[in-house]
This record gives sequence, C-alpha cells and structure tokens, in this order.
Amino acid sequence: MSGAVARRYAQALFQLSQEKGITTTVEADLQGLAGVLESSQELKAVMANPRVSARDKKALINTVMGSEIHPITRNFLFLVIDKGREQSFEGIYKQFGALSDEAQGIRRLEITTAIELSQEDLAGIIGSLEEQLGQKLRVDSTVDPSIKGGLVIRSGDLMIDGSIVTRLQRLKAQMMMGATLDG
Repeated sequence: MSGAVARRYAQALFQLSQEKGITTTVEADLQGLAGVLESSQELKAVMANPRVSARDKKALINTVMGSEIHPITRNFLFLVIDKGREQSFEGIYKQFGALSDEAQGIRRLEITTAIELSQEDLAGIIGSLEEQLGQKLRVDSTVDPSIKGGLVIRSGDLMIDGSIVTRLQRLKAQMMMGATLDG
C-alpha cells in the first residue's frame, strides 16, 4: 500500500477516534497489533496471504487481540481486511501515530548513533533538543556502526548529520579543493 493510501486510512480512523474521544485507546490498540505482527513472522505471513479468507483473518484478529481491543478499532481493522489492505497495518499504525503526535504538538525524531546510547545519554540529548526546539519530542534511536561516531538526527525533511564519516568526507573534499587550487 502506498504511503498516501495508508495516510488516508489513518486519517479516517484518527478523525473518528478524535470525535469519539478515544484516540489514545485506538493508538494503543494499533500499537498492540503492530507489536504482535512484528513478533510473529508466521502471523504476518498469514495476514499478507491472499489465499487466507477475510473471515479467517478476522477470526485471527479476534483471537490474537481478544476483548482488549476497542470495537471501533476492531471494526476498522475488519474494514481494512475487507478492502484487502491488511498487509499495510504497519503503515497505517505509523501514520496514525504521526497524526496523533502532530495533534499533540509532538515532533518525531530519529537519532542514529554508531554505538548504543545509555538511557541517561539519550535522555540528555532529548532534553537538550527539546529545550532548543521548544517542543516535546518522540525519539526513535537506532544504531549504525558505519557512521563511526557522532550522531545523525532526522525529522521529516530535516537532517542534521554530525557523523564522523560525514565530517571526514567534508575534510577530504576541502583538502582536495585546496590541492586543486594550489596545483
């Protein structure tokens, strides 16, 4: 499913959940389903399999999620299954979360570091960024050893690359430029 389609589904559910005052509940339901799908590749494969009937997929949702899921969330998931879009639950969940954060004035960031940060270090970075941006942040932290050191911060179209690799590339370009000018 394209990002635009996932966003439309998420917007419809978000609008309904806001009208009913259950946005937090619906987001928790979607998060629970996303967690279950991520932890079970078999379940994910069954949900993506077009040979498994919509009826069986709905029964599986009922079994996996039980009575803990809000009826509006359940009906929405059933609609997504009926429309043949069940392979895109993850995209819908992410879009819904982004809409929820946006409505609450929360900015999403992804911080990439070369090594795993301690909770203390991550909290310090987040606190500093929140203070500088004047905004509450929701941060996903990832590790990418290829950046060698430093960190890379992404938020939407914004990217701040403070990685050692990028700094070395800039230094190399400056040195080559200097060699060209001298030569």
